[in-house]
Amino acid sequence: MAPNRVMVIVALMFAALLTSNLAWAQNSHFVQSGTVSVDAAGNLVCSGWKIAGLGSNQEDIVTCNAQGSAIYACINNGGKHPSATNKETVNGPVSGSGTFTSGKNGTISGAVTAEPPSAGAFSCPKGQTLTLTSVSYSSVSLVDSAGATADVAGSASACLISGTLAQDPTLCP
Repeated sequence: MAPNRVMVIVALMFAALLTSNLAWAQNSHFVQSGTVSVDAAGNLVCSGWKIAGLGSNQEDIVTCNAQGSAIYACINNGGKHPSATNKETVNGPVSGSGTFTSGKNGTISGAVTAEPPSAGAFSCPKGQTLTLTSVSYSSVSLVDSAGATADVAGSASACLISGTLAQDPTLCP
């Protein structure tokens, strides 16, 4: 066998050995799945989670996925919702990601936000403002870039308007 081929084979075997040890040493997994809440803008906030088994100073992307529902309505300059038909409920999957770096202990923790479903093409007539009135999120899960997953218990919802509008069950169920 030619010396160059031997060198290539040895190099490939060494690379395979390094890769298998690296994968074995870094086994990311959720040790806390965290909680969910809604911020003032209607975003889903996945917080309180913790991932271990990353190794020191490793970058990891964490994504929060959920089923979202958002109600958008047209509100006039007087703060009223002039027509019950002038609203739109949008349902669909939402997700948001963040990049985190582990410390010397190989863990990360933090919070990731996901925006509500978009209003899409829904628009309001002149003199009215498109307003996100309420949101709800369910079936929340977390996944990291190494494939670790966690289901987050519970759901989250919020009414994002106040006053008499908040008492309207079509705007804030």
